[in-house]
Amino acid sequence: VDHLVVESKASGLSVIQEMKRLWAGEGWHIEGKTPEGDKVARAVSIQGLLSGGLVYAPDRDWAATVIEETSVFPRHRYRDLTDALTQGLSHLRKLGRLRHQEEVREAELLAGRFQPELVPLYDV
Repeated sequence: VDHLVVESKASGLSVIQEMKRLWAGEGWHIEGKTPEGDKVARAVSIQGLLSGGLVYAPDRDWAATVIEETSVFPRHRYRDLTDALTQGLSHLRKLGRLRHQEEVREAELLAGRFQPELVPLYDV
């Protein structure tokens, strides 16, 4: 971990202060962030990342719990894991660290680095 994002609402403010006090100088950053939009809008905004296969879920009990909660969101009894997932993925998108292959190709094309795959015109 080199960067921790905590929702800076309600109890999040005191969590941020306490974590900074406890782990000051550990070499990683704690950022308070106010989420944009409501929980449902944030979930909809990252839906394509999940359905596009950009998120890996390891074979672990905790991952199954996250998948189960997000699969029935917002009708699940709990919503915290889904909210944390959506905010984390949105943060990675804004940093440019989570992109669809088409976005990578477009960026390379704009930068003049795109090398299309060469396909022979006929069998050799």
